[in-house]
Amino acid sequence: MRKPDPFYVSGEWRRLRKKVLAKHKYECQECKRRGKYTKATHVHHEFHLEDYPEYGLMEYVELPDGTVRKNLVPVCKDCHETVCHPERLRWNKKEALNEERW
Repeated sequence: MRKPDPFYVSGEWRRLRKKVLAKHKYECQECKRRGKYTKATHVHHEFHLEDYPEYGLMEYVELPDGTVRKNLVPVCKDCHETVCHPERLRWNKKEALNEERW
């Protein structure tokens, strides 16, 4: 079993996560965009934490050109995996073919 990233168990993240979920009434923003209501259980980083750790605790990010983009988005578990991180899904991983697999 993988050890949780210390960022996600920090008090700062937990407080911000709770604030973002409450601000959006615990509604999955991806489902809502499609006209469906689902309870949000995750907060997705649009600017992925591993690539942009400096944006980890920022709800909005100001880009160099001056535009402001939302960084933290409440989503349900299904949307977090299928929409936000499709690369994690088993069915989306390409299996290497070898002489024994045809």
